[in-house]
Amino acid sequence: MLKRVYAHNYKCLQNFEFKVSNDECDKHNALLIGKNGAGKSTIADVLRIFQSIGRGNSNLLLLREGVQKFAPVVSSDDFSFGRTDAPMRLEIDVEIDGKWCLYLLELELPPKFSALRVKTEKLTIDNEVRFSRETACITFSEHQQGTFEFDWHSIYLPSFPDRKEPVIMERFRSFLAKMIVISPIPQYMSDRYSNKTSYIDGSAVNIADWFMALLEQNPNAHAEATNHLVSMVPDFKMLGVVADSYGQKRLYAYFHNNKDEEIRFQFGILSDGEKCMLLAVCVLMAKICDKECFCFWDEPDNYLAISEVENFITIMRGSFLKKGQFFATTHNPETVACFEEHNTFIIYRDDHLLPTKSPASVTEWREKNEIKSDFISAWIKGEVEL
Repeated sequence: MLKRVYAHNYKCLQNFEFKVSNDECDKHNALLIGKNGAGKSTIADVLRIFQSIGRGNSNLLLLREGVQKFAPVVSSDDFSFGRTDAPMRLEIDVEIDGKWCLYLLELELPPKFSALRVKTEKLTIDNEVRFSRETACITFSEHQQGTFEFDWHSIYLPSFPDRKEPVIMERFRSFLAKMIVISPIPQYMSDRYSNKTSYIDGSAVNIADWFMALLEQNPNAHAEATNHLVSMVPDFKMLGVVADSYGQKRLYAYFHNNKDEEIRFQFGILSDGEKCMLLAVCVLMAKICDKECFCFWDEPDNYLAISEVENFITIMRGSFLKKGQFFATTHNPETVACFEEHNTFIIYRDDHLLPTKSPASVTEWREKNEIKSDFISAWIKGEVEL
C-alpha cells in the first residue's frame, strides 16, 4: 500500500510531498484537484518512474552502443526549470505485509555529462538499511556484507538480491511494477491482440494484451468486474478476444438485450467514453486478481457524459474502499462531489515560474482560510488558492 511520495527538483515539483492518510477508512481513496498546469499529472509521472524501475528498467543513458535501445528512466529535461546544478530526489514509501519499505533515488547531471548518473540510492525496510549507494559504490547491510562498484548510469534496485527477506523484496518490486498509472487516450487504445502482458501502458494502448493476461490469471474476474458496471451499461455482456475476418485476433465488446439477442463490436470502433468505461472492467479485474492493487487514474471522467460521472466514480471508488487504493485527478465537480473533503487534495502553484506546493486537503484549506461556504462553488469561481 502506498504511504508517501516525495519529489524534489523534478519538473514543477520542488520539495513536494504527498502523504496518504493512515486512517483505515481514508487510506484507500484520494482525489487530486487543481488548475491545468498545477502539477497533478506530474505526480503520475513520478509514480511512472518508480513503476518503470519496478519493471526492471534501470537505464539512465540516452544511447547504448550508438542505438537507443531503452528509453532512460529519467532524462536531464526533467530537472525543475532546467536547474541541473542541484540533484533530483525521488522517494516512495510502501507498506508490504506490515513492513515499511522506503526507497530513495537521487540523480545528478555533473558538468560535461550527457546523461544522468545516480548520486544516492537507498532501500530501507522497517528502518533497516538493506543497501545504500553513493555514485558507483554500493554498500550492503550486515546481512549482506560487502561493497562493490556498479555502473553509475544504472539504477541498482532491479538487480538487488535481498537475502534476508527475498519475498518482501520481490513483493515490493512487484507492487511498483504492477501499479496502474493511467491517462487513457481512447483514440490510441488498440483492439489488436499481440501477446499477453501483466502491465497496462499509461495511455492504455495495450488494453487487449492486458485483458487477456488478467483473464488467464483469474477467469472468474471478468464476470465479477462486469457486474459492477451493469448499472451504467445495462446491455454490456462481456469482452472477448477472437479472430477477425483476416485472422487477426482483436478485442470485441459484446452487448445483448432482454430478448437474448446479441451483437458484438470491435473495441476500436466504440466511442471514447465507452472505451474508458470498458477499461474500468479491466481495472476492476486487476483489483479482483490482486486485492492490494494500486490505481492512479488521471481524469477518469474525462470522456464520460455528465449523467454517467457520479455512477462511474462511485463504482470505482467503492471497489477500493476496503482493500487496495484508487487515486484520481479531476476537473469535474461531479467527481469532486463523490469524495469527502478531507480526502480531496488541492494541487496548486502561483504561476509557471514557481513550483507546485505540497497538497492540502479541502478540510485543511477551509480551516486555514476560515471558509464555510460551498467548496465546489468556490472552486468553479477560481477562488481556491493555497
